[in-house]
Amino acid sequence: VVRRPRTNSPGAALVLMNDPQFVEAARHLAEHLLQHRRTDAARIDYGFERVIARKPTNDERAIVMKMLSAFRTRYREDPEAASQLVAVGESVSQLAGNVGELAAWTLVANTLLNLDETISKP
Repeated sequence: VVRRPRTNSPGAALVLMNDPQFVEAARHLAEHLLQHRRTDAARIDYGFERVIARKPTNDERAIVMKMLSAFRTRYREDPEAASQLVAVGESVSQLAGNVGELAAWTLVANTLLNLDETISKP
């Protein structure tokens, strides 16, 4: 059985967070969350359930909400950066509309996909 060795080095995290396939996968997860849940809290809960098969703690939810707010502000101020982020990868986004919102949720999804619990816990 081939297995990826466990590591929680900063280098491994940077590679995963910036790899085009990983960013594209995060965008697809973000699209799924935006399409299937209406509120931010419900999207965060659903994201945790989809990625690590559990609900977030209240502290985790609060941290992700704070991150989401910061990402929204960033992409509201720089729509070109949002467009560049959602264009990463070979597939085309299935969501027409607010590119900044999709970019913000893409970074939330990227964070969930890069959690130690997601990557290296059995």
